[in-house]
Amino acid sequence: MSIAGLSIDVKTLKLKIFQILRLVLLPQLIEAISYLIFSHLIYGYDYFFGFTLGYMMGALGPAVVISCILDLNNNGYGKHKELTPSSLLAISIDNIVAITIATILVKKLIPVSSSASSVLIFTGIPTE
Repeated sequence: MSIAGLSIDVKTLKLKIFQILRLVLLPQLIEAISYLIFSHLIYGYDYFFGFTLGYMMGALGPAVVISCILDLNNNGYGKHKELTPSSLLAISIDNIVAITIATILVKKLIPVSSSASSVLIFTGIPTE
């Protein structure tokens, strides 16, 4: 992720900010809603847990995709229309938003006073 952050052009960010926000918010919301529906239908989880699961799984996607995008960039694909910096920026913002929302939802899902608070502290999830 740090290599992807170094290759982002500020001019591209300013010109394509709305395109990047659409690339971040819409697929992430659709992914979270699909996890909500399928986790309820298949496993019988409640809707809030399914939505939390969707954002937690959404935070894992950029780790897989970012190396492929960097390989495409090194091979010269997408340089004419500056697709690679836009994609890298969208993936980085997507990861930040997914981790933030997942942390908030996990905090609401597991109360601090429960026995799981020691697990939350051990894993580094903020409890207050």
